[in-house]
Amino acid sequence: MVNRYSKLSLFGTKGRLSRFPYFLFSFIIPVSIFWVISAVTGQLNHQGVISKEITYGLLLFAAIAAVFMLIRLTMQRSHDLNKSGWFSALVVLFPPLVTIFWLVPGTRGVNNYHEPSQPLSWWSKLLSVLFFIGLLLPIIYLVKEYSVIQNIMQWLQQYL
Repeated sequence: MVNRYSKLSLFGTKGRLSRFPYFLFSFIIPVSIFWVISAVTGQLNHQGVISKEITYGLLLFAAIAAVFMLIRLTMQRSHDLNKSGWFSALVVLFPPLVTIFWLVPGTRGVNNYHEPSQPLSWWSKLLSVLFFIGLLLPIIYLVKEYSVIQNIMQWLQQYL
């Protein structure tokens, strides 16, 4: 029997995404999107090119873009569990449920959503894990050091 795999598509909604790639990329891609937009926005604000209000608006856009990518990846992970993409709405409604998508194995072989996704090579896994750690450490530092979440919540309360 020949193993058949579908092509890995991180930016689509069709196909399947197995546990390990989902675990890594459900963190790496949304966080990377948020970091890039946040870094550019922060520099523009620091240099006085944009106002504080525009900065927070762009940060809100970055958060929405990150959630959008998470939903797309979760749709593919739902397909790996042989569930409709609408099953991924659970993550939006109750974010801690993302751990289910990280832990529950997908269906073996072909299911209603085609073949399983192609496994990552060992070097892709290594690079992904290193990138994951590289993104996680600054987040831990910033949340601890600057109370980023509290500042955003205070701003939202002030303007909403």
